[in-house]
This record gives sequence, C-alpha cells and structure tokens, in this order.
Amino acid sequence: MGHGAPDWWSRSHIDIIGQALAYLTQRPMYGAAKSNYVYKQVDPNTETTLITVIGKGMIYGGLIQADVDYSIGNDIFRLYVDDEAIVGGSFYEYIQNNLSSYGDYCAWISCFDDKNHVYAVNFRYGLTFEEKIKITYQERNGKTPYIYCDIIYTLMLT
Repeated sequence: MGHGAPDWWSRSHIDIIGQALAYLTQRPMYGAAKSNYVYKQVDPNTETTLITVIGKGMIYGGLIQADVDYSIGNDIFRLYVDDEAIVGGSFYEYIQNNLSSYGDYCAWISCFDDKNHVYAVNFRYGLTFEEKIKITYQERNGKTPYIYCDIIYTLMLT
C-alpha cells in the first residue's frame, strides 16, 4: 500500500479505519437440503393439502406427479407461499400457455400425456418463504386419484 494514500475515498463509502460501511449485504445462512414427499389419495372435488413445510427458507425444487387411468388435465395444483397462492393452475392451462420448460415460470409441465394419463409439474429453484409453504391438489372429476408430491427445500439457520 502506498504511503500517504487515504484509507477511504468518497465514492466507496468505506472507512477502513472506522470499520464502517454505508450498507452491509448479508447472505442468508441456510442449513442442509431436506426432502419431504408423499404419495396420497386425494378426495373428490376438493382441494387437498399434500405437503406443508413450516419455517423460513428456500425451495430447491419440487414435483407433483400423477399416473392414473383417466384424464385429469383439468385438475388444479397450487403452491402457497406464506398463505398466498403463488403458483397454480390446471395441467391443461399450463400446456395451453406453453409453460413446458424450466425458466418459463415458477412451475412448468414436465410430462403431459393425455393418452396414457401421465402428468407431472415441477417447481422452480429459488422461491423463498418467511413462514411456510404448502402444496395442494384440487381434484375436479369426482374421482380419488393417488398423487405423488416431492419438495426439496432448506430452512434458514437460526
């Protein structure tokens, strides 16, 4: 370091001697990744909660999958973040809006086979939550399909 040079300059907003910053950016400290999954039979014509995670954290990814013997394209999936529906819609709506690849939206259709009745939707990395996340499935055909749901997430360290 040169002699006689100031330990601060006007544009940096840093005072090395005073150990002061104009602002401080901190990265949240997350714990280890966790997985919560369920294979559950849902009730007909109702919105059924598949998974709930309580705490403050971030989603690494998730999946809802159905392999049934009839069309469920008009059934609705939802992801609630802190009691607000952030992502949701029917499989048909996602296909009609061409939400079929990562980066299109917060969720995308990864499988839509209306002939063999296999459907899947994935949730995107990076959605944060302050209190809880909840994933629901609303059956709209009067049937009781089994739905697989998996969420990979992490909670902030306290």
